[in-house]
Formats: sequence, structure tokens, C-alpha cells
Amino acid sequence: AVVSTQSTGVVELKYEDHLRSIISCSNDPASGIVIGNVVGSTNVESALRDTNMKRNAPTNSARKRLSADQTVFYVYKGVKTFAYSESYNILVTGGMDRLVRIWNPYVNTKPTALLRGHNGPIFHLFICDQEQRIYSISTDKTIKVWDAQDHSLLCTIGIKSHMVHGEMTAVLYNEYTKAIAITTDCLSILNLRENKYAQTEATQTHRDGIHCIRYNPHFKQIVTACNSSMIKVWDIESGQHVFEYNNAHGNYAVTSMIFDSSGRRLVTGGRDGLLRI
Repeated sequence: AVVSTQSTGVVELKYEDHLRSIISCSNDPASGIVIGNVVGSTNVESALRDTNMKRNAPTNSARKRLSADQTVFYVYKGVKTFAYSESYNILVTGGMDRLVRIWNPYVNTKPTALLRGHNGPIFHLFICDQEQRIYSISTDKTIKVWDAQDHSLLCTIGIKSHMVHGEMTAVLYNEYTKAIAITTDCLSILNLRENKYAQTEATQTHRDGIHCIRYNPHFKQIVTACNSSMIKVWDIESGQHVFEYNNAHGNYAVTSMIFDSSGRRLVTGGRDGLLRI
């Protein structure tokens, strides 16, 4: 069967079993989103009219869906990409106007929310139900993460962070590995898996003021020193406390630190005027 949906061409389509419908989008504002029922109308008059249209239409010609079998959304400047969530019962769309719109899939009059902040057209959208997140990617390769419930912006990941260069051609989100695959002239994988050690609240690392801090790239550790002459070592990936040195300079504060070229020796200077290794 050949069904006519959008006049300017279909940009993207997905089948949603929960809705028993095919969702398609186009750059035509009048038919930015079309949710078409795959079962068809059960109305007798509509079914008879449909049967007559089939008899009179050429074999290879596309037939139009009945209005009762589809929901059409007018979207300013059309839609380039969309995502649907059965859990939240939302349809998220994005396009040339740089806005992310959230819709009730059964209400096509106006969106329930508008998410602003992108400086380029929206290239790709996906919804992670488990994490309650909406991810949007614009053509300038900026990734924004939104809360799926209150629609607040959680974070922005720019090109300086992910270092993906070149023109994007395709994007895929893998819900099992929690990673985004972005293709330009090469394939880049961005890992979105949350750190199990991540903490929502800051914890006190020293009882006294921290005077200096150094990073050891060889062991991927951060070393901090405070006014009470205590030196602590932290794992940079987990944020966990590894070990500590007490009274490194007796009762005097540690004022400076540096690693040697091997990263195995720490040289400290204190208010006692001494250097210690």
C-alpha cells in the first residue's frame, strides 16, 4: 500500500506500537507531524468511501488517509526530528526554529511546553525514560539535557567538551550502553553513563582551609593540603578518598606542592621554611 502523508517529503518516521500508528515528520509547517493510524477507521461510511477510492484509483497511485485516521500537527518551520515516550505520553519535536516542543500526542492544537536555549536547528532528539531525561542535539553539535518532568535544563555539552568535529550526518542513542554515536567524517562515541560514585551534595574534605592542590596525571589523583599540615589524596574518577599524610610539616601549614617528572615523588613547602619529599 502507498499512503500520501506529507507534501514536501518525509524527513523521519517511526512506528509506535502503543499508538498503533506511524509517526512521520516533514519540513512543511502545515504537516510538521502526522500520526497515522495503521488499523484504519471503523466508521462504516468512511470505510465505504475508502473502498470506492481504492476501486477508482490507479494501482500504483498513493491514496490519502482519511482525516479520522490521522492527527496532523502544524509546527512553525516544520519538523526535522522527533521522539516519543510511552511512559510520559509525550511527543518531542525539533526543527529549524531552534525550539524543542513537547506535545500531548492526542492534542495537536498547541504544545504543552517550549524548551529554549539552542543556537542552531535541532538535529536529533531522544528520550531516556529510566533517567527521566530529554536529550537534544543541534546542528552546531551542542547537546542539551532536560528534565522530562519539570522541563528544566540540566546541563549543556558543547563542542569543547566532546571534541566532535565535522558536519553531523547521523546520531544514534543506545539505551543499553547509555552512549551516543555521532557520525561526521568519522564515528564518535559519547558515554553518558552516570558515575555511580557521583554525589549530589558537596562533602567536607578538610577541617581547615585548603591552601594548595595538585593533579597527578600518572595516577589520575588529586592531592590537597590544608593549613593544619594534612595532605590528602583523592581518586579523580570516583571522588573517593585514597589516603592521607598527617603532620606533613608538623604544626605548620603546607603552602605549596609539586610532583617530580615521574609523578612518584611529591615535594612540599611549608611555613616552617622547609622542603620535604
